[in-house]
Amino acid sequence: MTEQFFNSLAKDYSQKLNQGFLRHIRNIELKAILKTIQELKLQSVIDLGSGSGFYAKNLKEMKLNVTCVDQSLEMLRELSPKSYTLVHSKIEDLNIDQQFDLVLIAGSLEFNDNLAPIFQKGYQLTKPKGYCIILYPRMSIFSAVYSLFYRLRGIKLNIINKKMMNEHLKFNQFKILRRSRVFPLSYLIVATK
Repeated sequence: MTEQFFNSLAKDYSQKLNQGFLRHIRNIELKAILKTIQELKLQSVIDLGSGSGFYAKNLKEMKLNVTCVDQSLEMLRELSPKSYTLVHSKIEDLNIDQQFDLVLIAGSLEFNDNLAPIFQKGYQLTKPKGYCIILYPRMSIFSAVYSLFYRLRGIKLNIINKKMMNEHLKFNQFKILRRSRVFPLSYLIVATK
């Protein structure tokens, strides 16, 4: 259901994200991620759940080697295979024999019911002393509206509480370096192996 939904949105998705209040929220989140990434010494990034490349495009401008993974082939088609390594796969089914300086999971966790394999894959893909940045909606009135938006379109979101996030990270041997609130919707976590 989620894959079909995003396949149907792919052509106009980037344009729709750059309108109204959603544009404002996404730009706040983007600034928080880019500020964090600028502090790290990185060469390679894998964007898990990249969609049409909202974050990937900005990472590419930072001269990073970017691999984009998404279950929606139509979303990936919005990106140039000359600029990115594109992988059509669900995160949990991803089969890449490579590790990255940074694993970015931004805006994809809430679309998955079973988080354990996603965190396991994130750990597997992170180089020793590498980083994992996770952006996810926190429980708030804003996430309730966000959830309602998708529920009206037939998609149930998985809004993760802080305790559950901590348990997944600890179980997968990630060490949280920093957690910050990105107003109005999200938490941003920087973790390392």
